[in-house]
This record gives sequence, C-alpha cells and structure tokens, in this order.
Amino acid sequence: MRGQRNKGGAGVNSSRSLLFGGVILAVVLLLAVLAIVNSCTQTSARELSSPPTDYATADNDDDADDEKTVADYLASKGLDAAHIAAIMGNIRQESAFEADYGNGTYYGLFQLADERLANLRKFAASKGSTWKDALTQVQYMWAEISGEGEAEDFVEPLNAYLAGHATVLEQFNTYTDVDDCTEYFALAYERCIGSTDASPIAKALTNGKYSTLQQLKKRQQYARDYYAALAGEGEGSGGESEGDNS
Repeated sequence: MRGQRNKGGAGVNSSRSLLFGGVILAVVLLLAVLAIVNSCTQTSARELSSPPTDYATADNDDDADDEKTVADYLASKGLDAAHIAAIMGNIRQESAFEADYGNGTYYGLFQLADERLANLRKFAASKGSTWKDALTQVQYMWAEISGEGEAEDFVEPLNAYLAGHATVLEQFNTYTDVDDCTEYFALAYERCIGSTDASPIAKALTNGKYSTLQQLKKRQQYARDYYAALAGEGEGSGGESEGDNS
C-alpha cells in the first residue's frame, strides 16, 4: 500500500509540474507577443515623428540669397523695415540664415522642433517643396503669426501673449522701434525664454513669469544692422553668428 501511495503521489506531482510548466510557457509566449506589438508600435511612432536626417551642421551656402528671399516675402506682406529687420535679426541668431541647418533637435531658419517642424514638413510636401527651402519656411512662419497665408491649413496660429490681440502679428505690429520688434518676435515666435539678457517686454506680457530671453542683445544688434541696410542707411550685414539654435 505504501508503494501505491508513492506511485500515486508521483503521478499527481507530475501532473502539477506539467500544468505549472504549461502556465509558464503561456506567460512567456504572451510576453513575447506583447513585446513584438510594442516594438512595432514604437517603430511606427518613430517613423511618424522622426526628425530630418538631411540637414547641414555648418555654413554651406550663400546666405545672401536666403536673406533676400525672406526680406522680399515679408515686404510683399506689407511689413516695414523695422519689422522685417526684427525677424531677420532673430533668424541670424537662430540659424545664421542657413535654411537647412539642424542640430538634431531644432531645424531651419527659425529652428523649429516637434509638432511645428512636422507641420512644416507636411506643408512643404504639399507644395512639392522641402522643409529646407527658405521661401517655404517663411511662408509657414507667416501663417503661424497671422493665421493666414499659404500654410494656413498646416498651422495652429500662435497665441499672442497680450489679451486683446488675436494673433502674434497684431501684437507685433503695435511695436515700432526695431529693438522692441526684435524682442517681441523673440518672445512670441522663437519663444527663446531664459538667459541673462533682460527682457522688459517678456516680463510685462507674461506678468513676470518670464523676464529674460536668450541672446537678446545679439538679436537686436543683428536687427539694427539689417534695418540700416533696409532703410538705405548703410551697407549692413547680419553679422557672422553661427546661431544660438535655441
């Protein structure tokens, strides 16, 4: 009888072992399937949001062509010399007017990233163009600040910081001094918040939340140079900055 009990106990233990082994195998298989699904999902997400790989990391063309493209386009939209110079001064600091400049995170004349960059690329594709094209980029910028223009269907207009102004462009146009125009554009469009350069406009419009902007003094100096050229007061140059890329 003892031998039979031992034989029966061994049978039960064997069944339990098989059952336990089956459960373990099922769990392993389930985890493997989940890992594969997760990997595919992550790959799709990377493909949708992947940054450009065809970008320059240094000066590789004649900046004057892109400067003229930007200035002519903005003038066609009715901006005066102070406002055109303000935008160009910011571009000079951001990218040194390298339309295809990138650092792995920020790209183009205005150093856009994330959703704004993705939408720029969609807009460029819709035109049979590329995100690296200077005219395409300034058209996209115009739609962001005005809510209208060639890229209207591809942007969400940027909110103005001050209540009572529907768009960044409306608030931008309330400034007349080139330094003030440059400062506001750096705040509202570039959003290059935080540095050692004090910004009274940022402090006032954000109720003290932000009070400094990155490389504001350089942006303003570049803008003054462009303003002198645009207003016919000198040859003017934008400087030779490699850009803050903020």
